[in-house]
Amino acid sequence: MTLPSRPGRAERDDGGAFSAYRPRPDVQLEEFTLAIHHVVLFRFADGTDPVAVEAMADALRHLPSLIPQVAEYAVGPDLGVSEGSWDFAVSARFASLEDFGTYRSHPEHQAVISEHIEPITVERRSVQFEY
Repeated sequence: MTLPSRPGRAERDDGGAFSAYRPRPDVQLEEFTLAIHHVVLFRFADGTDPVAVEAMADALRHLPSLIPQVAEYAVGPDLGVSEGSWDFAVSARFASLEDFGTYRSHPEHQAVISEHIEPITVERRSVQFEY
């Protein structure tokens, strides 16, 4: 299946995916304990360079190795199969609100935001919920 191209949607030249899913075996989520799920959506500026999107994705993928409170982490571009979708998403799980707070304020996370996300993003939305 070939996915449609959209204005502002970055694509890789090699046809590879930007997505990453990284469950952390060293962070255990207790069975039947609620976890915190963090979801962020981005819209890129028109004409955003795919290289900049790949650099952003790579920087995001590296965060779980730097922030041990991240239990699970997935990032990737929208597949373009539904009209009106956002361009890119981050999905992360944390064992507690405290762990999420550590991630949110961590200097490495803040650096990724200022160096890779803000320069190419025109809109951002996020939500955190328990499940």
